[in-house]
Amino acid sequence: EIVRTFDHKVLGNLQGGVELANLEVPRSHVFSTHIEVGTPGQELICLLDIGSADVWVPSKRCKDCQEEHLFSTDASKTFMPAVVQAATGIEAVPVRASFPDGDILGFLVQDTIAFAGADVAWKNQSFIIVEDEAILQKRHWDGLCGLGFRALSDAGTPLYKNMPPGERAIFSLIPNILGGHLTTYLSIGEMPHNSYE
Repeated sequence: EIVRTFDHKVLGNLQGGVELANLEVPRSHVFSTHIEVGTPGQELICLLDIGSADVWVPSKRCKDCQEEHLFSTDASKTFMPAVVQAATGIEAVPVRASFPDGDILGFLVQDTIAFAGADVAWKNQSFIIVEDEAILQKRHWDGLCGLGFRALSDAGTPLYKNMPPGERAIFSLIPNILGGHLTTYLSIGEMPHNSYE
């Protein structure tokens, strides 16, 4: 009999988890999820990235964005741009972020973000609204959800620093077999017990 226990001191430590021992994820594999941004929520597909801490979504005003889903600031009742006092008056905070595949240019903003299927929402979550991009085209995701630490952030407050009340800053990607196919789901706030039992 194999006994599977989770060591809470080490995130992701599945002791005796033999079914995970031979798990291989190819380099070309990416994890993405559906998110809703704004109030009411506008659905986008977000690439989950542990190598950054920024969240960015393409703006409806973006000229070069090829994504299927674009965020409309005018359609959200909770949208708020970040502004600074400049010599010429109040201005939006510009942000440029570089990635291995190219750059994005946009503005620092805040709005509500919710992950699909989650019962919680990040209110006043800062993110970059992209007005111009020069990155990988023909991708299956619209924006990026950085799950990394603050040191990996180009702008704003990382998701883990703005967790909804009562939630712990734990993001887990959990492999699972569903309908005979290997899949992965995102767990927020706690590692579900049924994922390691």
